[in-house]
Amino acid sequence: MCAHRIFVPVRSAVYDLDWLLATPGGQGLLGKSHPAQRRHRLRCTCQLDPARQPGLVVRLLGDHYYVARMPDTGHLHERRCAMFSEDPAHSGVVEYEGALRYSGEMAQVKVSFPLHASLSQSRAPAVTLLAHGGMRRGSMGMGGVLALLWTHAGLNSWTPGMVLPWVRVHTRLVGAAHAIYLGKRRLVDHLFVQGEPRANWLPTVPVQEEDWGHYKLVLFKIATAVATPHGGAWFKSTSGDAFLVTQSVLGALARSYPRVLHTLEHPPVAGSRDRPNVICLGLVHWKVVRGAPCLCLLQGALMMTNWRSIPVESAYELLIADQLVEQERRFTKPMRFDAAEEEVFPDFLLSDAGLDSVPMEVYGVSGNPVYEARKQVKRALYQASGTRFWEWSPPEAVPPFPARVGE
Repeated sequence: MCAHRIFVPVRSAVYDLDWLLATPGGQGLLGKSHPAQRRHRLRCTCQLDPARQPGLVVRLLGDHYYVARMPDTGHLHERRCAMFSEDPAHSGVVEYEGALRYSGEMAQVKVSFPLHASLSQSRAPAVTLLAHGGMRRGSMGMGGVLALLWTHAGLNSWTPGMVLPWVRVHTRLVGAAHAIYLGKRRLVDHLFVQGEPRANWLPTVPVQEEDWGHYKLVLFKIATAVATPHGGAWFKSTSGDAFLVTQSVLGALARSYPRVLHTLEHPPVAGSRDRPNVICLGLVHWKVVRGAPCLCLLQGALMMTNWRSIPVESAYELLIADQLVEQERRFTKPMRFDAAEEEVFPDFLLSDAGLDSVPMEVYGVSGNPVYEARKQVKRALYQASGTRFWEWSPPEAVPPFPARVGE
């Protein structure tokens, strides 16, 4: 792994990232850099040529400064750099030509859901078919926002040696939300991210009657889904908070995320990592239920991750993600965003097996004609382009991963 050295323009000198983040002197230097960074960007020195060194952004969270990569620049870092990630063109983000714009470090997103009751209720994202068979989306849904947030936080890429307890995941997510705008509204002003156990993280109950129409976004880990007598459910977070999900909203989630809800029906064995974590991004509002206020889900997006917060889409992907982490490999999980199920993306991209990334395919379904057709499409695309790829078809034994190169 390359030494993480950062060029700081206000001193025209290079410093260790750990020193900048963890010492009073480093924090003071980042404090001086923060107001000047639009004109004088910090640079990652993983690339030897200064002209190719990716710019970085200094963010202030509470009273602490930290350093993050600029949006969509992860693939410009050297492959051994901790800030490297694969080109987002391998993911579903390419469909948002009409919904996602960047200005420096800021991402401007046009969304398909309201943040206030007076606005028109959920409208279907505008979709245009392109000549080459892909799609162009005019707005981004809840699943897209969750994927964008996870990507901007760098949580879909893994570098050996990373340590990511939930407190650091929380910090990354809040930091990423500072640089994302939903229309003219900053995401961080509407987003509430679950903190550590016993932390008070939920939006407060409105005092004024007119404030009950304001919607909020909550992001939390689901511990259990407990059925209600009326066909809905209570989503209980791992911090003990509960969110009411009506029958209609639960039905919509079941249609969009059947594998995730199936996972919630099978509790893990104590001390086991066999079941993935389940993340929920929910659009919520306060509602009085049985005389007491509670948060009710209006819309939601669900995502499974492994114990290191890497997104996965099946139990088989969970197994591979865990093995890649345990073998200290460098890889990225391409995010699907709002893309349709038939859109073809690699399940993982292995970044340490040569000059080019190696697509990794996990074929978890057998006997389904539609799935088999998609499998053949993927193979044909790789073979036609001469791309080296890795694949696994359970229940066969997991093949060895491509050998690590250059480390």
